[in-house]
Amino acid sequence: MDLPKSRTAYRQAERAFDKLSALADAAGADEFRDEFVSCIGMIQRVGPILYNETKGHRTATFGAWWQTTGQDPLFRFMADVRNAEFKRAENRKVAHHDVVVHEVVTVTDAVHVAVIRDGKVVEEHSHSDPLPPPPVVPEPTHTVTWYFSGGTYDGQEVLGLLRQYLVWIRDVLIPTAERLTP
Repeated sequence: MDLPKSRTAYRQAERAFDKLSALADAAGADEFRDEFVSCIGMIQRVGPILYNETKGHRTATFGAWWQTTGQDPLFRFMADVRNAEFKRAENRKVAHHDVVVHEVVTVTDAVHVAVIRDGKVVEEHSHSDPLPPPPVVPEPTHTVTWYFSGGTYDGQEVLGLLRQYLVWIRDVLIPTAERLTP
């Protein structure tokens, strides 16, 4: 059975993920946190839409498979994160900031010669290398990587795990549901 509503919900979840990905490094923490709530909500709604769309077409095999799906650790973790973020306003992610500042040191040679006779300086000479042109100093860089905080996937990178979950929905969840519903 084709599941067009589920596939549409998946595409919408993909777009929400793309929007979140674009904010991960460029935006402040508040923008990413705000968009994360919308993104996890869009991703998690694929399951209920699929469940509703298959009503009246489910087989016993589908029911057994759906029960197993609900026990998958990643499925359960994503549901828990969605409930924590969306329903209870709990923050389940942390940002790791990596700042790289470049510094350039210029070294030149200089010689100062003093000729001393009878304790008096009678002649002085100095020589130094000309200063090189000022170096091009790269701008400091600031990157932000978001990690899940708490739960089974504590410390896992947010965008990587969301991507893994979306791939599972696209390549496993929806095709299996379509195959198991006449």
